[in-house]
Amino acid sequence: MTHTPLQTARRVFTAALLPMILFLLVGFPADSAEAAKKKKGEENKQTEDYYSPENWYGNFFKSFKIWSKELRYTNDSAKTVAEMGKDLRKEGWRKEPGHFYSATKLVLLMLLFWIWTATTTWVNNDAQRLVDLHRVEWNTAQVAPFPIGFLLLLFIPIFWVGYPVLILFWFVPLCSYIVHRNSGVLDADKVMTPDHLVFLLKRLFGMDVSKPKPMAYMTGAPIEIISWGKRVSDEAKQGRTIAARNQQPGFNHFKEVVYQAIRHNAMMIRVTTGPTQAGISFFIDGVWIPMNNVLDPARKRPVSPQDTGAITRAMKVLVGADADEHARRQGGEFMMKYDRKKKMEALLVTQGKAGVEEALVQFQLLSLPFNSLEELGMTPRRQEMFRKILAAEKGLCLLGAAPGQGLRTFTNVAFNATDRFTRDFVTVEDVQRAYMTIENLTKVTYDSAKKETPMTVLPDVFFKEPKVLLLRDIVNLDTLKLCCEEVNHDRLIVSTFRGIDAADTIMRVLQTGVPRKLFADSLFAVVTQRLIRRLCPHCKEEIPAPPELVRRLGLNPQTVKTVFRRRVHAAPEPGQKDHYEPCPHCLEIGYWGRAGVYDVILANDEIRQIIVSNPSADAIRKAALKTGSRGYFTDGAELVGSGVTSFDEFRRFMQGGGK
Repeated sequence: MTHTPLQTARRVFTAALLPMILFLLVGFPADSAEAAKKKKGEENKQTEDYYSPENWYGNFFKSFKIWSKELRYTNDSAKTVAEMGKDLRKEGWRKEPGHFYSATKLVLLMLLFWIWTATTTWVNNDAQRLVDLHRVEWNTAQVAPFPIGFLLLLFIPIFWVGYPVLILFWFVPLCSYIVHRNSGVLDADKVMTPDHLVFLLKRLFGMDVSKPKPMAYMTGAPIEIISWGKRVSDEAKQGRTIAARNQQPGFNHFKEVVYQAIRHNAMMIRVTTGPTQAGISFFIDGVWIPMNNVLDPARKRPVSPQDTGAITRAMKVLVGADADEHARRQGGEFMMKYDRKKKMEALLVTQGKAGVEEALVQFQLLSLPFNSLEELGMTPRRQEMFRKILAAEKGLCLLGAAPGQGLRTFTNVAFNATDRFTRDFVTVEDVQRAYMTIENLTKVTYDSAKKETPMTVLPDVFFKEPKVLLLRDIVNLDTLKLCCEEVNHDRLIVSTFRGIDAADTIMRVLQTGVPRKLFADSLFAVVTQRLIRRLCPHCKEEIPAPPELVRRLGLNPQTVKTVFRRRVHAAPEPGQKDHYEPCPHCLEIGYWGRAGVYDVILANDEIRQIIVSNPSADAIRKAALKTGSRGYFTDGAELVGSGVTSFDEFRRFMQGGGK
């Protein structure tokens, strides 16, 4: 049986403490009351002087220095070991007055020590059972403070002051762990709650402690899933939730899948069901990965069509879709509550084709995951350029990204990083597509459900002469034409558009039928984003940078001496033990999170002429290359050189369309 280093440290402390206590118990046994009384008067005077306020500080440090020669457990004696040895040789073992220990204090100390040993063992086992908790860190938090508190107890002269301090050094870390673990488990698994304390008391007194069997949906993964929908009544949501929980056998399996997806930082779940095929995959940092490839070995299980069918059926019932319809496109929303009352919304879409039904779950973040352009992954050089674009007096600026590449988050972070206090900012949004509120950004809305468009509100908005307009969606040609015309009134208009890169975004705008001359004259800049996976900061490996690689990436060989890669598990030598431990942070994926890579085109006369005369994406890219824009390559290479990502990931990224 193997033990962790922290378990070993606890055993070493136990081994050191027990002999010390035994030495105190049997090394100097108490003698007769008559002998003790004879010398009591002489020793009381010495003890009172020692603990007098004016001598306390000096004697405290003195006792610290001669601890090995003097017993400080009680106030009854200040004799040194050497003096006692002389007396023993002179008068015999049983003639020494004794009383060098207090049985009451030793019992209290041993009781607390045994309680500490039991609770730290429980924390270790409990954290190991709840795989989401960091067992080593919590072991450290439980083990380390107690020896420190024990030393303080020895050096604080008054036992009844030092003992409560020791209790705090045990109790506070334990309570911290209990609060943390209770926040991520179901109510039935929480400890030290009123119900749990009643349960412990009943068991202590031999009373019946049997609990009613919990409902099936209350077991399983520590996550709560309910029906959701902004245009769905509370009664309907409650009915759907109850039906899915109590009537669908696949609901708990569905809970486990969603919980594991959140735990592995996935943004989407794909469940495939067919007569002879079945599968569950997670979309993690831009890559589809089978669920069993990322699960702990103990949680892996074969996935059958019956399993995926039951999961899909439970999801349909939860969102109010037809559970017996397997071909038509259906959808709905639900919400998850997990880990310290965090919330996340999700959108479900199901559709069948050729006898195979696919269910896609997409998570919707309720809070901004990044607070700055730097956290988004933008390099310092690119940040400076982007801030200059948003500080322009006029022009049409397009922010673009392919689906699933974080366009909404990019737009929110960009405007959060913009100076919104010296200029008048207005945003126009559809109430049916809720966007995150940005401070000091006046919001004007229209309702597409009532057949309204941005043109319904834009004339009134422009009448108020805002300096900067953020138009989240250009939904028709009239809106685009009006925005291009308003640029001439010294206004900066920023809008979003889907596109693979900057040149592709320009071509997609032209496909709307906007007059080329009008669009070319108003265009100022196009900034598009794609996401590249970040290396896991906890397990990435640093290697010497190959000179050829540095040259190909256009990096400075004087500053880039090393690069990073995903950790490689080298097989041990024959006969050697494999000490490789999986990374608990990324769970052996090697990557965690994504960073933005940007393509920026600043419109000049040549690019405008191409747009008007003979527009094509390749021609626009060639013209942009003359201005120093190399598409996504420049930013991606810088991220490789700075250790944010690996060359292998950068190569995969470029082959996937990062031109």
